[in-house]
Amino acid sequence: MGIVIKRNGKKVIFNSGKIRKSIQRAAHEAGVSASRVKELLHDVADSVIKEYKNKKTKTIYLRKIILKRLDRKSKSVSNAWRRFDKKRR
Repeated sequence: MGIVIKRNGKKVIFNSGKIRKSIQRAAHEAGVSASRVKELLHDVADSVIKEYKNKKTKTIYLRKIILKRLDRKSKSVSNAWRRFDKKRR
């Protein structure tokens, strides 16, 4: 079971659904087709989940890894994610 360390230092159980949901929301915001969303989930989300589901890591590091992979696969989706982050802060 993986542990994720939040920005405030709180430790929570790794939740793969949050990664998948974040990518789906960013893809929807970017106007990406359903088939492309499925491909991104497979290429980006599933690989990150597989790699980190049993490790201890920080949310900020996970975010960087996901965005780096999205940058390579779909710049419009990674930009949508960044816009959402900017609004939230």
